[in-house]
Amino acid sequence: MLRFLLKLFFPKKPASNPASQSYIWQARDWPQMTWDEARLAPVLTETDNQLATLHQRLDGLEVASKQQVLLRRLTEEGLATLGLAGMEVDGNQLRVVLAGRLNIDISKDRGGRAA
Repeated sequence: MLRFLLKLFFPKKPASNPASQSYIWQARDWPQMTWDEARLAPVLTETDNQLATLHQRLDGLEVASKQQVLLRRLTEEGLATLGLAGMEVDGNQLRVVLAGRLNIDISKDRGGRAA
C-alpha cells in the first residue's frame, strides 16, 4: 500500500521528458488536485484496516519494544524519503542518529540493522 501511495504522490520523471514533474507540488494543477476516488478509496480503506490491526498489536508490546518498532519505522521512512530525493545514506548510521535524537537505547540490540 505504501508503495502505491508513494508512486501516486511522488511519480518518477519519465525518461522521455526529464523536465516533467517529480513531486506532487510540481503538478500543473497544484494545489487544485483531482483524483479517481473509485480507484483510491479501496486502497485507503485497506490501509486504514492494516493500521488498525497494527495499532492493536502495538498496544500489547512493552515500552522498549514499541520504541524499537518506532525506530525501525522512522529509519525506513527516512531512507525512503532520502531515496526519493536522490540521496544515499547508510541505514545503520541514520538509525543511530534517530535513536540518539529520540533518546532510545540501542546499546543492547542484537546487531539490529536498518533495512
